[in-house]
Amino acid sequence: MRRFVLARECTLAHVRTIRRALAKTLGPEAAAEIELELFAHGAMCVSLSGRCFLSQDRFGKSGNRGECIQPCRREYTIVDSEKEISYRMGDHYLLSPEDLCTMPFLDQLLAAGVSSLKIEGRARTPEYVATVTGAYRRAIDFYFERKGKPGFGEAFEELKGRLMRDLDGVYHRGLSSGFYLGRPVGQWSGVRGSRAGKSKRLVGEVVNFYRKAGAAEILVRNAGFALGDELLIQGPTTGSVRVRVGSIQIEHAARDGAERGQHVAVAVGQHVRPRDRVFLVVPGKAAGG
Repeated sequence: MRRFVLARECTLAHVRTIRRALAKTLGPEAAAEIELELFAHGAMCVSLSGRCFLSQDRFGKSGNRGECIQPCRREYTIVDSEKEISYRMGDHYLLSPEDLCTMPFLDQLLAAGVSSLKIEGRARTPEYVATVTGAYRRAIDFYFERKGKPGFGEAFEELKGRLMRDLDGVYHRGLSSGFYLGRPVGQWSGVRGSRAGKSKRLVGEVVNFYRKAGAAEILVRNAGFALGDELLIQGPTTGSVRVRVGSIQIEHAARDGAERGQHVAVAVGQHVRPRDRVFLVVPGKAAGG
C-alpha cells in the first residue's frame, strides 16, 4: 500500500488523525512512505462519496463509472404522493452544492501531510484546466520553496489572494470549503450555471501565426476588441493561451481596436495555430451556462 485516497467527507482533523495513526502503527519511517490523496477543487456531489444513481437512472450514464452528466444541477419540483402539495427547489438548488475550493487553507492541508491533490475537471473548458491547475501548482511550489523563511506567512497569504481572483474568473457554482472546516450546511449553488467573475465572448479564429514576429493574424467574425483587452486563444494542440492586447495592426497600420470582418495582427508571445478559436474575456459575473 503506497497511497490512501481519502473520502470527501474527511475533515482537516480527520486527516491529521490518520497521519498520526499511521506513524503510531507503522513507525515514522514506514509511515512517511504512505501518501494521502485528497479532493481539492471542483464540483461536489450531493451524495456521500458518489452514492448517486440519478444520472444512471435517467440517462444510463453512471457517476460511479465516471460518466455522470450532472442532472442534479437542474431545477426540480417535489410533489407529495397524493399530489396535493408541490415545492419548486430551484431557488436554492438543493441537489447542487457549491464547488470545492481549498486554496484559502491549502497550507493547512500540506502541513497535515497530504501528498496529492485531485482537481475535478469533468466537461470543463481548457481555460478552466489551465487556470485551476496553474494556481494550485504555483501555491504548492511557493509553499515548499519559501516555508520557514522570513515573511513567508504574509507573502503566502498575498499569493493566495491573487490566485483566488484567478479561480473566481473561471467556471464555478460558488466556492465552498467542503467538509474540511466543518459540515457545509447551506452551501448550495443558488444558480444552475456559473458564478465566475469573468465570462468570454467568441471573437473569431487564428488564420496564421508569424513565428519571427510572435504575432497571430486573427479573423474577427463576432465580437470586436480593443487595446488593453484580454483575449483567450484555444486549440486542441495550443491548449489555452491568455493574451493582453498590447498592439493591433491592420494592413501594417496601428489601430486602437478591431471590428467584425477585419483581419488583424496581434502580438501573442506564444505559438498559436490556424483554426484556434479566439475569445474576448469580459469582466463581470457569467450569466449561467
